This record gives sequence, structure tokens and C-alpha cells, in this order.
Amino acid sequence: MNAEAMLELVRRSPLHVGRHDREAWRALFAEGARVEDPVGTPPCVKRGDGDDLDRFWNTFIRPNRVAFAPKLDLVGRRSVVRMVTIETAMQTGVSMSVPAYLLYEIVEEPDGLKIARLAAHWESSRTSKAIMAQGLRGTASVLLSSYRILRYLGPSKGRAYIQGSQSGVKRKGKEAVLAFIRGVHAGKLDGVEVELDDRPLTLEELQDLTLHPADLVASGRNVACLLPSLVDRGDGLGFFEFDEAGSLKRARLYGAYFRATAC
Repeated sequence: MNAEAMLELVRRSPLHVGRHDREAWRALFAEGARVEDPVGTPPCVKRGDGDDLDRFWNTFIRPNRVAFAPKLDLVGRRSVVRMVTIETAMQTGVSMSVPAYLLYEIVEEPDGLKIARLAAHWESSRTSKAIMAQGLRGTASVLLSSYRILRYLGPSKGRAYIQGSQSGVKRKGKEAVLAFIRGVHAGKLDGVEVELDDRPLTLEELQDLTLHPADLVASGRNVACLLPSLVDRGDGLGFFEFDEAGSLKRARLYGAYFRATAC
């Protein structure tokens, strides 16, 4: 798949969100595509009109003004990752800025490239606390958001969404990522599968990279981070996946294959 075409595809997503163009946004996704926003919540799946994707739109996008401030865009062989700040202005007048790492998995279909999975990594608990700190309007914003989740996603999925947004590996996951990096420096992988730009990586290849994680974000059973100066060409991004027992099982790194010259 062409790297520039994949990048152009995912960049259209926030443009359509900002313009509140639901049909154009839906058209970016493959049938059966999964939106996990944030990661750890039940995926919203594209299945046809009136599906989970529509309910996600009505819950989180339609009532708000949403803009993206990208900081870093990197492309692998089958996926695109972005480091962004999501700026949201809510109906109540409350605004919030949320740092996030976005992972888009891409597939090629007869009518062109499509998004098969959008995984947004951001810390919901921290965001909720920041909104609540804005006083009565902040409290009203959280209550209104919870109401919309239950109304559009339904009681069962809505409760699962709220629970999923508040649970996960959290601080222990971040500590595990740092411990894994120390292990790599000591010559150990401990069974973790490692990829660079969607290509398997050996321990020796991994040790050639600069691994100093920064700005770690825990979302569900995942931790994402910035990897300053990962390669000679510049910074990278890392996505670390944990199993149900809380053990690190996979590390997906990006930064060597293709990078945008401007975000």
C-alpha cells in the first residue's frame, strides 16, 4: 500500500469530523471496521445505517465541536499512527484539550483504501477529572456525556463503555513498559513480540534503536508513548499491548518507514 495514500486517508477523518459530515466520515471505514475511542471501551463496529458507528457519531461528535492538532504523523506498511491533541468544545461551554495517540489499521478494497480499525489512546480518567475541575459546568458536562452514552449506546453497552474507559493497566502498565525497555538494554525480550512499522524485529535490531519513552498514556490494556530520536531521522511512536493477566505481549513501534514532512 502506498504510504502517502494511507496518510491522506486518515487525515480526512478529522476533517470530516470538524465539518460534521457524517456520511463522508463513515465512507472512510471498511465494512466491519472497529472504532475504539478510547481503547479499552467496547468497539463500535460499522455494519450499516443505524449501526454502532452511527451511535458513536451521535454520542460524541454530533453535539460537540472537535478539532485535531497533529504533532507527529508516521506510516508503517499497513497502518498509520498519529500523535495529536484533540480539542473539544462541548454544548455546555466547557472546552478540553486531550493528548492522544491514534493508530489506524488500513486495508485495501476494490474501491480503494479503507480504515479497518481506529484505536484512540487517551486517558479518560484524567480527562474527566480535568472537566470536573471546571466547576458546575464541568460537572454538568460529565453528567450530560454519561446520559448521551447511555441513551445512544444503550444501557448495557453504555455501562460497559463507561466502565471500560475507567479501567485498564494504568500506572502498572507504564511501569511495565519502562521495565521492558530496561530488559531490552540488558539483552532480554521476555517473549514480547516486537514490530517496527509492521515488520517483525529481532532483539539485535531493537537494540540499535534509541529507546527512551516519554509522554506515556495508558488506555485500557494498552500503553502508547513518544519515542524521542527513535531513529536517525527523528522521533517515533510506540504502542504496547497487554494480555488479560496484565503481562506485556506486543510492542508496535513506528518511525523508520515513512514520516510526514508536515502535519
